[in-house]
Amino acid sequence: MLFRSHISCVSSTAANGIYKVADGIAITITFSKAVFVTGTPTLALNSGGTASYSSGSSGTTLTFNYTVSSGHISADLDYTAINSLSLSGGTIKDAPGNNAALTLPAVGGASSLGGQKNIVVDGIVPIILSVGVPGSANYLSGQNLDFTVNLSKNVTVVTTGGTPFIPITLNTGGTVNASYQSGSGTTALMFRYTVVSGNVDNDGVSVGAAIAANGGTLKDVAGNNATLTLNSIGSTSGVFVNTINPGVISVNLPANATYVSGQYLDFTVTFSQVVDVVTTGGTPYIAV
Repeated sequence: MLFRSHISCVSSTAANGIYKVADGIAITITFSKAVFVTGTPTLALNSGGTASYSSGSSGTTLTFNYTVSSGHISADLDYTAINSLSLSGGTIKDAPGNNAALTLPAVGGASSLGGQKNIVVDGIVPIILSVGVPGSANYLSGQNLDFTVNLSKNVTVVTTGGTPFIPITLNTGGTVNASYQSGSGTTALMFRYTVVSGNVDNDGVSVGAAIAANGGTLKDVAGNNATLTLNSIGSTSGVFVNTINPGVISVNLPANATYVSGQYLDFTVTFSQVVDVVTTGGTPYIAV
């Protein structure tokens, strides 16, 4: 009777844990007796990825290498089915040249990859879904421009190497930084710029295209770096900045004439900027 080499166990030399994009995971397939490999057999995985044969020919344990790619995900890494091991044009034979039986242990069973190990694959990179902007108003020196960045996944922000920021461009004052303030560990991160004297923007501040990491990091729980492109930025057309106090440019006096009781002496004061006059607490006047 011919006893072909068969698969007894599938496991991994990788530690249990969460693996992110670009992480490598070595998967081992153990046969009942030594096998010899030609070509590059592959193993289809439930993360959406594939492990490719790497080493082990002439022994009982073959090693397949898997690299997590963007979009791969699995709560418990395993192969997809008992026939997931494919020769892919290669061969797996015993010493006499008999083809090895390639049927894998039951998915999720004690001898399967999922049964042997607790490996989580998270290749879903966080992206920015939208950016909330300050309300339409005229912002003065000392007031805050707050921006809320909404992401697709919880993100942890680390600022030990530098504080991430959103570049904000003003008409006067150049490009300034709305720096990260709070929200680490959630999907909503808050960035703030505090207006200073000399800042002016009378047509709506401009928001940059992406967050600048600035030496900091924004990562999900698996360690994937968030994509920092700012998407769906709210309208800032009504977000104005004016920290320059209006000044009197000129005063037009009444025309030369003799004025009698009941006639008006009208003085026109021209300012450098539009001003609002509030008289609820008293009426401003010019001493004559």
